[in-house]
Amino acid sequence: GAAALVVALVLLDAFVRIASSALGGSAALATHAAAVAALSLAAVADLALSIGAGGARVSLPLILFVLSEPQYVINITAPWRPVLAVSAVMVSAAVFIFWRLVSWCMPSPRRRVPFLMKLLLAGVCILRLYVRGHAADGVGADLISQLGIDFVAMLRGGILPEEARELLASHAVVPSAVGEAASQTYPPLLLFHWEAGSAELLSQATAAAGNRSATPYLQSLAVRDDVLMTKASVGVPVTLKSAWEALCGTPAALTSDFREHGSSLRRECLPRVLSRCCGYWSILAKTDKELPELPRRVFGFDEVIVANTNEELLLRIKVRLGELGALQGERPVLVYFYAVDAHTPYTRDRVDDEELGYSVDPFEDVFLALNRRADGLAEQLAAFWPPPRTSSDQAWSPENGFAVYFGDHGEVVRRSDFPGSGDPPPHGHLVLPQVAQVLLAVESRAFRPRAWLGASAPPAIRRPADIFSTVADLVGLRATGALHLGDSLLRETRRDRIATFSFYRPLELVSVQQIFEGGGTEFLEFSRGSGGWWTVLRHDLDSTGDGAGARRVAPGSRHESLLMQAIAEREHINGLLTHSNVHAAWLIARLKVVARSAVRLARNAARAILDAALPVPPQGGNDIK
Repeated sequence: GAAALVVALVLLDAFVRIASSALGGSAALATHAAAVAALSLAAVADLALSIGAGGARVSLPLILFVLSEPQYVINITAPWRPVLAVSAVMVSAAVFIFWRLVSWCMPSPRRRVPFLMKLLLAGVCILRLYVRGHAADGVGADLISQLGIDFVAMLRGGILPEEARELLASHAVVPSAVGEAASQTYPPLLLFHWEAGSAELLSQATAAAGNRSATPYLQSLAVRDDVLMTKASVGVPVTLKSAWEALCGTPAALTSDFREHGSSLRRECLPRVLSRCCGYWSILAKTDKELPELPRRVFGFDEVIVANTNEELLLRIKVRLGELGALQGERPVLVYFYAVDAHTPYTRDRVDDEELGYSVDPFEDVFLALNRRADGLAEQLAAFWPPPRTSSDQAWSPENGFAVYFGDHGEVVRRSDFPGSGDPPPHGHLVLPQVAQVLLAVESRAFRPRAWLGASAPPAIRRPADIFSTVADLVGLRATGALHLGDSLLRETRRDRIATFSFYRPLELVSVQQIFEGGGTEFLEFSRGSGGWWTVLRHDLDSTGDGAGARRVAPGSRHESLLMQAIAEREHINGLLTHSNVHAAWLIARLKVVARSAVRLARNAARAILDAALPVPPQGGNDIK
């Protein structure tokens, strides 16, 4: 932490010097105290996150996210406002008292270290932070070290190595290659984001006819020959992470922050791509009032519709689609519907008595009742979007569109599924298969392949990035670059492995799902403790076994190889998303402006010194011999 502390102190010193010349001494001291108070509050937040969120840390991308989405942060931290207020008062009082004590007991020294020496020392410390951060997977030992490592990583965004620059430059969505005819009719599109849409819902969707199901609409889709219904696995079981992968086709940052939202990769997210290529108008609809501007700024949606109730939301969507002429096929439109009904908590007071009766487990019963609401919402939306055919005997046409229903993460809804003691923690703390596997239903309509790759197809794992690739495939586009991880859901895939990282503990908790050639599936959950990495073998969701007990990862074993592959993937994507951050580009630009200003000031100062030191040239210089 000493290197990061030196860098922070030099930055504060430079800030005070600038403030003193611009604002005066009193204002400079006040800003100095405010900066120290801000760092102290960030340290309190870092400690609170570490304790309350299972090891999460404050990082520079997280601070940038807080600054860009203050209203969301204020709302999400509402339960802890009294604690935050008390902490702010205590930190402010401590900083003020310490400031007064120092001013009384330690008068300013007559001699100070030259500022140039401080800058040289800061440069050495920045180099040390870079080396240590690279060796420690980008994790600092303390708050200031973490901020320093993130700062240096973002600075590196302006001087990326050639390989990384080429990888980012190759990331694009382009028209399909010659020989693959682009679509002449751009279909109406629906992406139905099912909050907590766990793969557990597949048992409800495939329930035998006559049995009571919590998802009757999904049950009606499951029997259609143009619908593919399967499981998918997510990289990080958190709503915004899964949404990023589905809309942008690349993995989200495997961190406890949302640094992908600032990445330059967002220029190739689906709403922007469809607008450029095909003239699509994109709409995000939800009843959740959090982050109202994020869909536009990050993903590029043209419009965000927010309503108080589902009924009002459906009506406003229908009216807006009519205004755009989309219901009559005059303009292609993408509707991204976020169904938030099944969000936690699953408490008894959220449902009425007549809504229950799906499970003997009270927690699971509430979960299924809330999913029944989401299922009903999907059915009501499907009544007008994408535009349905006039009768069941009529053949599907491209004008009837294409729809995908997908979950963002699962939940542990049965107490017996959690092996530990006490209540299971929220999904962000877990990588269990019940959390990592989600529902995926593709309603292809007129775009049904000649033969669905069903039981005869080789076993494969699907993921949210496949949704991006599918939509691109439909409109005659092709994703280029190694960062695009998806395979079209209308084509075969041979993906046989995927790693899932905990949101709050990405450096300590990861699972790897693997499909063997014969069709068997295994889940390996890795947990890092003081004694190294441990692994727990778990079975597929269809299995009745609980898996083997925990054992240490043996060096050179197959388990260690899988773990090291997952860690290497995490380091690779986190590095790229940090380096390609648009905040880093802004930071580089600001530093260049400051450097140019410093050079100009130095030139003017040198000219003034030389003018004062050199003799004034005589008038009428022609007589000088």
